[in-house]
Amino acid sequence: MPPGALAPEASNFIGGLLIVDCLTRLGCGRTGMRDVKMHPWFDGLDWGMLLERRVRPPLTPDISNPLDTQNFDKYDEHDNDIDEFEQPLDALDELFMNF
Repeated sequence: MPPGALAPEASNFIGGLLIVDCLTRLGCGRTGMRDVKMHPWFDGLDWGMLLERRVRPPLTPDISNPLDTQNFDKYDEHDNDIDEFEQPLDALDELFMNF
């Protein structure tokens, strides 16, 4: 599988959670959360051990302090040409008139 590609089970799981219709969305049916827990993505997971916090995570990032951001991608925060707050704030008052 190429880097960045999702395993079919992962793709199916995410797709099931993103179904707009709440009657067919994964976890919202008659058997509820059981459908989520029984999904093939979780094959081999011992839910009891997970509850007891005895399951080792597949990845444990190195964190040097509470503000450490080394595990996040770096990007230019001023990359957008669009400024969401170009208009004066009082121009937005109409949107929240009856809020």
